[in-house]
Amino acid sequence: IQFGFKAIVLMAGHYPWQGTLDEMLPAIRDAHPEVLLLWGTELRIGGDAVKLAGDHAALEETSYCLNLFPEFVDMDALRPGRGDEAWPGSVATDFGGRFPELHTDPGHPLYSQLGKDSRDATGERVEEGLEALVTHLAGRISEHLTV
Repeated sequence: IQFGFKAIVLMAGHYPWQGTLDEMLPAIRDAHPEVLLLWGTELRIGGDAVKLAGDHAALEETSYCLNLFPEFVDMDALRPGRGDEAWPGSVATDFGGRFPELHTDPGHPLYSQLGKDSRDATGERVEEGLEALVTHLAGRISEHLTV
């Protein structure tokens, strides 16, 4: 803000960040009403206007990545046969039953996924939703900058 930004969009790529952003940014927004401050994950940043689906490293997120950054997605990595070395320090994390649908077996092809099977992901399946989100955010920014 001190550098003169008139609009700031913070797209959080990890769901726990939503709570942190919700906690910290309203005070900044309220202190600087001249600046448009938008924040959130794909689930929240579009507000009621655009509702996108989300998951953890599964069908939705893999589809978003295939649409936006296909060069960074290795679909061949969705294979069985990993060992415990897939875990940091080769020790499985104990989630205490918080995510019962999470695939925690590194030998499973859907290891670390929480959601529908990412092997069915395509960039095309999320194209319409991403376009709607970008159009919505661009409209809000344009409206703010022309006021």
